[in-house]
Amino acid sequence: MIVQEGREREMKWNPRFLTFVVTMLALLAIGNGYAGNWLNKKEVRQLLSGNTVNGFYMKPGQSLAIMQKVGIKIKFYANGSAEQTTDRADSSKGLYTEKGKWFVNKKGALCMTWEVENKKKCGRMRRAADGGYELVRKKQTFVYEEVIPGT
Repeated sequence: MIVQEGREREMKWNPRFLTFVVTMLALLAIGNGYAGNWLNKKEVRQLLSGNTVNGFYMKPGQSLAIMQKVGIKIKFYANGSAEQTTDRADSSKGLYTEKGKWFVNKKGALCMTWEVENKKKCGRMRRAADGGYELVRKKQTFVYEEVIPGT
């Protein structure tokens, strides 16, 4: 109830506005349900072992304001070995393939070591809102758009 200049009047709610507010709150709740729901060790192993993922990550271009999308394809062999093919940002070099190893640590983080760098890098995985998966590391997020059975 609103009091205006000594008169009382009833406040009327616009049904379209109420529908909009309820819809936005529902979408917010659903969207937040994905973020932070990290996969556990068993889920990551079941998802990746013996399968191939296709996806991408964003790499800074010549200017920090420009990001380049870099395509990746990773084969996760059941024996812990892996093979990654990267669509190099500078197309003159074409595709680049390297071999490495992968495992899932006690906390459920996916860890990979590639021959070239020989440095272990780990990150947590979660389901993305679009149905794919995200591998989140300290400074970078990899988007796995699809998981294909087999390697």
